[in-house]
Amino acid sequence: MAAQVIIAGIGFFATPLLLRWLGSQRFGSWMALSEWMGYLALFQMAVSGPILVLLLRARGAGDRSALSGLVHKGLWLYVAVVLITLPAGFWLVWRVPAVIPIAARYAGELRWAAAISLVPWLTVPLQIYRCVLEVEQRSYWNRFSLFLQSLVVTGLSLWLVWNGWGLLGLAVASAIGLTLGHVLTAYWGRASLPPRSASKPVTLSRLEFWRLGWPVTLAGLGNRLNLMTDNIVVAALLGPAAVAVFYVTQRLILFLGRMVNDLSNISWAGLSEMRAGGAPHAFSDRVVELSATVLGLGFVLLGSIAAFNRDFVSLWVGSSNYGGEALTWVTAAGGIVFAYLCFFASLLDTQGDARRRLPVSSMGSALNLLLSLALAWKFGLVGVALGTLIAYLASDVWNTPRLVSRLYGVSGVSLVRAALRATFWGLLWGGGVAWLVSRLPPSRHWLQLALNLSWVLSCGALYAWTLILSRRDRALWRERWGAWRQRSL
Repeated sequence: MAAQVIIAGIGFFATPLLLRWLGSQRFGSWMALSEWMGYLALFQMAVSGPILVLLLRARGAGDRSALSGLVHKGLWLYVAVVLITLPAGFWLVWRVPAVIPIAARYAGELRWAAAISLVPWLTVPLQIYRCVLEVEQRSYWNRFSLFLQSLVVTGLSLWLVWNGWGLLGLAVASAIGLTLGHVLTAYWGRASLPPRSASKPVTLSRLEFWRLGWPVTLAGLGNRLNLMTDNIVVAALLGPAAVAVFYVTQRLILFLGRMVNDLSNISWAGLSEMRAGGAPHAFSDRVVELSATVLGLGFVLLGSIAAFNRDFVSLWVGSSNYGGEALTWVTAAGGIVFAYLCFFASLLDTQGDARRRLPVSSMGSALNLLLSLALAWKFGLVGVALGTLIAYLASDVWNTPRLVSRLYGVSGVSLVRAALRATFWGLLWGGGVAWLVSRLPPSRHWLQLALNLSWVLSCGALYAWTLILSRRDRALWRERWGAWRQRSL
């Protein structure tokens, strides 16, 4: 978490400079290009999803030689993915000025930036070691590599853009940083495996791999439509300059939403181990507790930040770049809902049950795209975020908890009761903070904003501990805190 805060601080410093040096049109076109490039990762998901499930099974069985053999087999599968992906990337490079409307004088620059962005794909096979670190519950190395990657990308971006490289500078910095991240992940992941001589040959069943792979790939497509389409829609309907306003208005809320979502990402390995260990009651209680914690933390944290978002954006990049209160609050609501459903979706996917949620998730993704297009045309920027929120509520937010309850024996009544409790107290907190902040004078400087946020978040932490967490949850957290203190002494 400390690394994420440092990264956010660096981005906070860099964004106004890049926006000023590039202009809103080129800055927005780069954000849209990044989302287009993200769709190339769909090919990668066809391998990473099944490999992750198979690695989990091997680790659960204590067969480390099979674990190592799976990694070596998976490396060659990733190489095949790269060979399939690059032609699609070359097509995108050629067509990018058509899919991202930009002034003619910037079209060539944007095309070269897209071409440079393909370079890190040469090291994508090393991403298999990211799966190894997650399965080994050493995801802190993944986060550290992302931290170093972000430092390199941001530092080089500032230096190159300042020296007049424009979009090419952003692309070069991104390519170097991503390649470094891949190499570091491979270094740390390889160190956690037994020697290659100790690995045993592994035969992958094509039927089993297909059974695990196609649901994860289609679910990944749905996630891409949900997470990496908004800037594309804004650029296509409202122009690249509007992407800059959309981005800076959502930036702080989405960053903190990812921090809440990280609670889901670091929980699935432990929950999988608990379920495999034959502790169904403990597993069920833990799922209910964590789902309520994710939801309650989202309401308190994102609700508090949303109330001060206007002041933050105005001090950061100027009030002219603020997208409005409606966009702010709809984005916060979407972040809360997404963190909650991701907790259950991650658990389903890592247990090899992604196909179970696929019909409803696919419907939700298609609805998201259609609603975002229609509502953006009608309401502008807020329509894009509103389409995403409605699609979440109509699909995964109710379906993924239902599947976890049905497949893994988690009490559905307990899940609903915990969610309603967290939602009631969370909405009460968000409404109260919004009312209170609306009656405060605008923050005139950063110190005033920091002080206001500090006392609101401090009150929010006490509020969440007292009213959102149940008595049993508080007792469990006290036990964990005591155990952690004893281990640290």
